[in-house]
Amino acid sequence: MKAAIVLTGTDQAAAGQAAILSHLMADSGLAWTDVEIWQLFCGDVPTKVPQVDLPVTLVRLIETLDPDLPEAGLTALETACRLDLPDILFFGADGQAKELATRLGFRLGTRSCLGVESLQRSEVNLN
Repeated sequence: MKAAIVLTGTDQAAAGQAAILSHLMADSGLAWTDVEIWQLFCGDVPTKVPQVDLPVTLVRLIETLDPDLPEAGLTALETACRLDLPDILFFGADGQAKELATRLGFRLGTRSCLGVESLQRSEVNLN
């Protein structure tokens, strides 16, 4: 299963989000064939990638014009998804991430789940 961890905010906030989300993924027992990190930034390009508990196959730096305006990040994320949509995107729990997850899910015609604390495989098809 291909997954992308979407990171927002400062380098410190992104590092915290990456740690929590990768731990959630690692504990799920699911087979992650590709794990990508998509880091949104504004201004200076991040110089280091936050550490995660899983092997990362790609790091995608996504520039936004205004870090406080969700629409700027949303457009960039939508473009990235239309080029190469992962099976699942993981967002942090801050306000910006929740806003992006909800709006991106709507734009892509998919679903978003907020406040997820654990994952497990199910035979239920949500399509």
